[in-house]
Amino acid sequence: MPEFPLEPQATGKWRRLRRVFRHSNGRCVILPLDEALISGPRTYLNWNAGLVDMCMESGADAVMAHLGTLQHHSVPLGLGRILNLSASTIRATPTRKTLVFSVEQAVTMDADAVAYQLHIGSQYETQMLHEAGEVVRRAAEFGLPTMLISYARSENPDGTPHDFGELRDNNYDEYVRLCAHAARVAVELGADLVKTQYPGDQEAFSQIVEACVPVPVVIAGGPYRPESLVLDDVRDALKVGGAGVSIGRGVFDSDDPSNVLRRLTELVHSSEG
Repeated sequence: MPEFPLEPQATGKWRRLRRVFRHSNGRCVILPLDEALISGPRTYLNWNAGLVDMCMESGADAVMAHLGTLQHHSVPLGLGRILNLSASTIRATPTRKTLVFSVEQAVTMDADAVAYQLHIGSQYETQMLHEAGEVVRRAAEFGLPTMLISYARSENPDGTPHDFGELRDNNYDEYVRLCAHAARVAVELGADLVKTQYPGDQEAFSQIVEACVPVPVVIAGGPYRPESLVLDDVRDALKVGGAGVSIGRGVFDSDDPSNVLRRLTELVHSSEG
């Protein structure tokens, strides 16, 4: 099981990373607020004081968002801020992420970390690898941690995302190796934190965690599923060394987002996990 370096280190990157990993258990709950750029306005993602209160009251550790959200809305002290530098929309090719913000903008905003998303298996993989590497290099110059969001994902003929569902159904072992490869790419590029998909079972996710040692790995939520299924996956992921969660749609598409986020946070930061 990887261990987050909790011992004091005299680096700005370490101090900023501790604002995301605020708890001594080396785990975190990151609430992604970037869906409005990807898919368009959604009720819960029209930022308001209630959303800030929800994050704080639940005990969530950080939010990840694009520039506009962080620029126009106050994030209280005590809640980490991660600027997602990459973007795409469902109106074109969602899997083709591109760099739209700079590390310098993150520094100006006093962000605690930056993020970049890439897709391994995509026809645009080479471009995203190049940009991800540049983000890590530039962020390190400013002492900023980088979270790389790395998925096994390609494109269907019509440009919609292809998540290797046939491979998952017909050759699960190879699918897990592909997911582990995607996560390991983030490590090799120099990520301080990896966000990736949960492949479907505990044993498979343990291979992903092992592939990323000593870099912490948090799981994405993907499309909305019932709360009980999400919590079961999170519980299993934590048991094999997962470092937490970064789940958006599983929270915002539920009937009671505040309650789901609270339960996720309690699980991640409890002895049960």
